[in-house]
Amino acid sequence: MTGGATRLRVAGLGDTPALVKFYDESAISVQQWLEQGGALLLEAAGGELLGAVRWRYGDGGWWLEHPLAPAGDIKRWLLTKVEALAIVHNIPALYLEPPDDAEDARTYARLGYAITAGHLAKQVGGTWQVKR
Repeated sequence: MTGGATRLRVAGLGDTPALVKFYDESAISVQQWLEQGGALLLEAAGGELLGAVRWRYGDGGWWLEHPLAPAGDIKRWLLTKVEALAIVHNIPALYLEPPDDAEDARTYARLGYAITAGHLAKQVGGTWQVKR
């Protein structure tokens, strides 16, 4: 993934300044994402953001924004981590807009996302996982 120590963590409102810079958007926009959902952050040992994936609560699950990271392997890794977090929180499905890039579309398909009603969807949690 990356050289050196990294850590993955859930963002808090205190991360607003770093996220404003990382996403190049307003503090209000960043805070709305955090208040209406959340974000996972991948940080270098010195605190520099290497990647992030955000979500908002919506009908039937979390609506993700495409992961923001410099490399495809980090993006895929972030997706698997947000999927695991969704399972822990018993979120039944993840949704996101189809990507513009064909390679990204193939990556989502390999990860189990399918086009449903014009968006990508993947069932990740819920009672279907409970074994009786």
